[in-house]
Amino acid sequence: MRKLSVFLVLLVVFGCSKKDELSEEVYQPQIVELTDDHRKIALTASDLSRVEELTIQILNYHKSQNTLVSRTLNPPIAKEEVKKLFSEFSCEPPEEIYRIWSIINGTSMAGSDDSFIWYHKLMSAEDSISKNKELRNYDMPDWNSDWFPIFEFQDEWYFFECTDTPKLASPIVFYFTESGAWYSYINLTTMLEFGAAVISQGLHKEDGEISYSERNRRLYEIHRKLNEGATFPYAVE
Repeated sequence: MRKLSVFLVLLVVFGCSKKDELSEEVYQPQIVELTDDHRKIALTASDLSRVEELTIQILNYHKSQNTLVSRTLNPPIAKEEVKKLFSEFSCEPPEEIYRIWSIINGTSMAGSDDSFIWYHKLMSAEDSISKNKELRNYDMPDWNSDWFPIFEFQDEWYFFECTDTPKLASPIVFYFTESGAWYSYINLTTMLEFGAAVISQGLHKEDGEISYSERNRRLYEIHRKLNEGATFPYAVE
């Protein structure tokens, strides 16, 4: 998936000179502050049983294909253990995040080949905390220290919001170091719905059967149907 992701990243970073060629409806990056409306929608659209079902569905795909993910799974981690890890920040992850880590605490692979969902690695609780601490050392004014990553690829991440009072769900924010933060998924439920749909339609594979532009358009359509009001953070021709 590396070649595809680099292509998409280049579009995001250098796409300004070609913006007139892109659909204005599609290419509307939004530098965000999460709002109460984002948080309210995240809560109402959350479905913990669906998070569990989708996580297991995606895991079963990887196991059936004997992917690198299936061979590098970390053991599940209990909610109480995660709470201990996050206690130094005086905040808690949302229940959706506890739920996915209770099934699979990320993978131990070093890279992003055979990623859990479309070209992104599922991070463990420990890796999420480590990356948050690392990012605090950089001057990133559009990044919030309450954001912890759940998926990563190179210098881009998908973050959830860690809050002082327990929540059911959090909006998911996409962050790329070259372009900033975008509100990209309503919550983890819709992100996993997207990931499962991409796999079921074969769009996670770079097999040459469809063009980049056609794949990106189809990915955008899946995302749009599941995440009204959120931005698909890649340029689409």
